[in-house]
Amino acid sequence: MKNFLIGLLIGIGKIIPGVSGSIIAIRFNVYEKLINSILHYFHDVKKNTIFLTSIFSGVLIAIVSFSKVMMFFYIRYHYITLIIFALLILSGVKDILRECHSYYLTIIAFIISLMLIKLPFQYNIGYLELGIIEAISIIIPGISGTAIYISLGSYEKLLNLFISFPIKGLISFSTGFILAAIILLKIISYLFSKHKKETYSLILGFLIASIILMFI
Repeated sequence: MKNFLIGLLIGIGKIIPGVSGSIIAIRFNVYEKLINSILHYFHDVKKNTIFLTSIFSGVLIAIVSFSKVMMFFYIRYHYITLIIFALLILSGVKDILRECHSYYLTIIAFIISLMLIKLPFQYNIGYLELGIIEAISIIIPGISGTAIYISLGSYEKLLNLFISFPIKGLISFSTGFILAAIILLKIISYLFSKHKKETYSLILGFLIASIILMFI
């Protein structure tokens, strides 16, 4: 039940712009366990199946249940909602600061993130690209996929995906997500095992920049 409730919080974090679901996973000490359970699934199939099922069932239920609620607030109370989300993301900074090693890397990550500003607004990306962005935002702590969706004008498109459930859209989204996740999981696992402090320094830069991207 505990892992299911954590999954619910992670799922809500995925929907809320500016809030990273992976940051929530880090706060509840399940982030690295999630990565290890997926990458080393066959080392203990029963244990990993129970753990992953409890987490991801909570995530799925949260996304499906809260999508309509978030669509309502995002459309009716746009700027007030964004301000609240900005405050929420700031609450996650202190957890990352404890692990940081080099603020030079933080600045680099911050600059790279702000380069997203140059992307054209209302860019019509497909469900495949949305799946890739979703994988990036889930696996890399501090990167908010919803903040990126907003800057691209695709946030409502993502919410509608989980409200109307178009079959072709879900297949494209899932394909992009799975392919990107396989690659990123191996990369992030290596970085945490070999360069943990540096990785958290980069994450801090992504986290801070996502606040600015929300309002651009």
